[in-house]
Amino acid sequence: MRNWPNEFVEKSVAHGTASECIKCIEEFAKAGATTMMLRPTSKDPLGQLRTFAQDVLPSF
Repeated sequence: MRNWPNEFVEKSVAHGTASECIKCIEEFAKAGATTMMLRPTSKDPLGQLRTFAQDVLPSF
């Protein structure tokens, strides 16, 4: 597994609470992003996807 520098993660990855992810995705869109890759990283990836679908996705 690769260790990414914190600065890269902070600028390139939506993470945190649902509201933090929404804000981050909105910033990516403002910067011109039109496509997003979703990669669950928790020990419960299905639960993480459910949370994303329920709490983040409806904002878009």
